[in-house]
Formats: sequence, structure tokens, C-alpha cells
Amino acid sequence: MALVSVKDNILAAAEANVAAAVEQFGGQFTEQEKRAMLVVDELKQVNGMDLMAILLRGEYITQIEQEGLVGLHPGGFGDMQTLARAQGVSPSEMSDTKAMYQTIFPYLQRLGFSVALVWDDIGVSNFREMTAVLKAVVTGETPNRRTTRESLRVILNHVIDENGPALTTTDDELKETTVRWLIGQATELNNDRLRDLLRPWNAQITEEPSEPEEPTMIDVDMDGNVTTVREHTRGNNGHRGPSAWIDVIDTGVCRYVLAQLTYTEYNELMLALPAMAARIHTLPDGTPARREEAARIPILRTLAHLLED
Repeated sequence: MALVSVKDNILAAAEANVAAAVEQFGGQFTEQEKRAMLVVDELKQVNGMDLMAILLRGEYITQIEQEGLVGLHPGGFGDMQTLARAQGVSPSEMSDTKAMYQTIFPYLQRLGFSVALVWDDIGVSNFREMTAVLKAVVTGETPNRRTTRESLRVILNHVIDENGPALTTTDDELKETTVRWLIGQATELNNDRLRDLLRPWNAQITEEPSEPEEPTMIDVDMDGNVTTVREHTRGNNGHRGPSAWIDVIDTGVCRYVLAQLTYTEYNELMLALPAMAARIHTLPDGTPARREEAARIPILRTLAHLLED
């Protein structure tokens, strides 16, 4: 059924529901209150997260916000999230719907994409998986969630690594290239692989290794300095120094190896050492919770004991 026809049916049903409510309560509502009741009832009639539902929900949510209908509704909803939840829209659904309808879909259309075709190619699961990152790329705003900020950094690293020499320094070009790259990845990968790409700290290796032009290697000198194959290439282009550093603590009994790596460097390390298994420990925000969780990690407890001794 066409979107216009569905909207007409929803509007007719909402008008009937509002008329029934006005009759039940003796016509005591103002025109503004009835307007709020009408749009909120329209929102309530839409279920699911398919493309048509997102377009309809997005339109109704935008109308409610722009017209200030939350405060006008007789239901006394304190905020938009409370109102939406009462209509069957969860906080995550509302957040994703607003991001797609108000930000991502218009930008894709400006780039010449057909939203319907992109949606068919990617699917709802993949689209929702990358919605927060796509919104951050398009708006240029720093995401509130730490995991989204990390995902954004991972994606920008991939895009710059693959397209760096061809990119200019303009934000618009980086934005467009990143969005096109993400859409392409989401089209090719299933949901699990896309999630690993966006959140490499949850996976030992985030990408299938491709055949390198030269053997993958990591050189470690006597001082513990690490040089990757990518660094060898950069060195040929005039850049000096290792791509990453590691600290080796020798206790006389064993050695502890510590390194602070970007996600790209971490991926290279895991690809170069396929026999190595990684245990990923994600520490929470907040000092007390972070310390409590860190105390549960065996290797950190061991290092702490070394300092105490």
C-alpha cells in the first residue's frame, strides 16, 4: 500500500478517535489540545521498524516536537520520550527513527541515493547498527555514548587509511566518503560482521585478512620497539619511526608486554599473530566502577602486586 494511502487511513482513524474522546468528555478540549491528541494518536497507530513505519513515525515525531505538542496533550506527558513510550515507541526506536528521518535519509538523498533501494540492500538490522555512527558523521557532532565515539574513530581510521592520498582536507569530502564507504560495507556484510567492524573491541579480528602485496610482519628490536608492514611502507615515503611502541617489563621470571594501540594497529597485530587469542576487557565509565572492574582482571592484579612488592 502506498505511503499516502496509509497516511490517509491513519488520519481518518485518528480523527475518529479524537472525536470520540471529545464527545466522551463533553467537548472540553481546546483546538491546540485536539491537535496534539490527533498527531499523538497517529503516532500510536504505527508499529514496527520497517521503512514505511520509520517514515511515518519520523513525520509524526517531528510534528510533535516542532509544534510543541508534548506540553499541549491532555495526557500530561512530561517529555517526548515518555509520550513516545506510551504510544509503543521505545527510546532506542525513537532515537533511531529521528536520526534516520531527520538527518540520515535527507543526506543520502542529497548524495543521490534512493533511500528505498539502500534500505532494501542493507536491511533494518544493519541500518540500525550503524545509525548512531552515520548520524555523527553527517552532523559532525561528538556522540554522547563512549562506544559510539570509539566506533566513529574506528570508521574514520578505515576511511582515511583506504582513501587518505585521494582525500582533501575538507570536512564535506571526508563526510561524503565516509558515508559512501559505510553504506558499501553494510551492503556487503551480514549483521554480525558489520557489528565486528563497528565494534572491533568485541572481536579478535574485525576484518577478513586480504592478501598483502608483501608478507605481513612485525619487527621487534632489542629495545622492544615494534614496526609493522604498514610502517615499512610509510618509511619508504619519508615518514620515520615505529607505528607503535610496546613496554616490556622483565621480572627475571617472565616478561609482561604492554602496548597502547589504535584500533587499526590492534587489528594489524592480531592479523600478524593468528595464533594469539585476545581477551577484551571493556572498562565502564566512572572512576569507582572502572577501578572495581579493573581489579577483576588477572593481569592487572598481578601488575598491581608487583608495584606493592
